[in-house]
Amino acid sequence: MINLSLVRSAEIPFGHFADFDLVTTAAGPLLVGTHPDGACTWDPLRERWTVHRLDSPWRPGDGPDGPAAPTALAALVVDGRIVIGGGSKNQPFAQWDLDTGAVRVFADPQDFGVDTAGALELPGRSLFLTSPEADAVAVWDAAGTGERIGELNARYDRTRAAGMLDHRPVLVGFDESSNRVWDLDVGLPFAEFDTDLETEEGVEMVTSFAWRTCVAALA
Repeated sequence: MINLSLVRSAEIPFGHFADFDLVTTAAGPLLVGTHPDGACTWDPLRERWTVHRLDSPWRPGDGPDGPAAPTALAALVVDGRIVIGGGSKNQPFAQWDLDTGAVRVFADPQDFGVDTAGALELPGRSLFLTSPEADAVAVWDAAGTGERIGELNARYDRTRAAGMLDHRPVLVGFDESSNRVWDLDVGLPFAEFDTDLETEEGVEMVTSFAWRTCVAALA
């Protein structure tokens, strides 16, 4: 059994995170989390907290004044800069440049809000995956235009795992009483496997995934 230990801890100086993600920069790892004024970062190597105000993506008359305050976010390093993608139940998806707080892309104000956000780093591609509470998964380009490039008729949440399989980007997860593998480029499932797993304690239903586990199971 692997012995786990707490390497370092820090007290959040402004309450708690609604969501967070991890990125690796040239200076080391960085935690990116939500904040009432936008986002914050924690540099664990230097014990440094920084608050980043994010510009409001709303057009005049479309939403509240003041900075954006996403409650669901994901982060990626794109061309050497940290890009945040996310939103909230009341705010459709947007992308920001973390250092400047400038809005890169903003979905139509009439779009669904964002309940869950995730990031997927692929060879030569960077994607954001988002989903409202009960609707399809949206796939967004994190570089280039930043626009929506696909949609899946399946919900995205933390029980699903995304990665590369046979040179194509996929999403693996529990959906409609079965486990499916979705092709992110095509927007359709191409494989399905049993939800039951035999264990020493009996048969258990598998409904949550980590990507390394999925690759081993599907290989």
